[in-house]
Amino acid sequence: MLDKNKVAILGMGNGGHAMAVDLKSRGFTVNLFEHPEYAYERRKVFETKIIESVVEIPGIFKMDTVTTDMAEAIDGAGYILIVAPANAHESYAKKLKGIIKKEQTILLFTGGFSSLSFKK
Repeated sequence: MLDKNKVAILGMGNGGHAMAVDLKSRGFTVNLFEHPEYAYERRKVFETKIIESVVEIPGIFKMDTVTTDMAEAIDGAGYILIVAPANAHESYAKKLKGIIKKEQTILLFTGGFSSLSFKK
């Protein structure tokens, strides 16, 4: 069963962090995913599940899940938000194939023509 108040954010760069804080501050359940080869860059968030924001929405926000397992990140999420450079979208599309459910909605950010990768 999908939860429309649960989101999976794929990509833990600055955009992913900002989106996570925004959605968490609004009461959403937030799962974060990062590729294993980049997880070391976000080690502190993986260890604590916490993102501290000091700008527009100041506060300390605890994420529900922080993982390198994409299936775990998207499990039950009503929305999957791809927050990564456009040149990474095709990789995400391939990794989602076979694990995404038909009812889940994918939202793409920071890219042009990415929908063509997902359509394929």
